[in-house]
Amino acid sequence: EAFGRGLYSAARTRRTYAALRRRAAHWLDRGRSVVLDATFGQVSERTAMRRLAARRGVRLVVLHCHADEATIRAALAAREHDP
Repeated sequence: EAFGRGLYSAARTRRTYAALRRRAAHWLDRGRSVVLDATFGQVSERTAMRRLAARRGVRLVVLHCHADEATIRAALAAREHDP
């Protein structure tokens, strides 16, 4: 689907990140470490994860990955054809 629509709509993105936080909390509450692979493009999403980590008393480590535009375009094009 086009960016910003359907699966990629703002409402769907909010629900997806909320589910990600719930799942992370589930495992953190059981003493497990979690790795969350997501864009976290919105400040509110990053803030919510920081708050979750603080409430659970765990350290949050953020990895910032960077790719050049050609690499990103190639990855998006490949993803477009992946069912």
